[in-house]
Amino acid sequence: MRTYYPDYTPKNDAKFKEMDRDLRKAINKEMYESFRLLYMLDMSYPREDILVVTGRIEREKGWR
Repeated sequence: MRTYYPDYTPKNDAKFKEMDRDLRKAINKEMYESFRLLYMLDMSYPREDILVVTGRIEREKGWR
């Protein structure tokens, strides 16, 4: 499987890695959606980073 936006450079690398780590901990789609909403509501996280992280995880888990 190809990586979603393989050449993407995060706007905030530390927050990008934190988001990726935390969202991967979700054990089901409902838990994932709750975690994702928290990041979306926090305006300190770059919108582009959220889009890429969620796109990667959803494709890997077969949710998209």
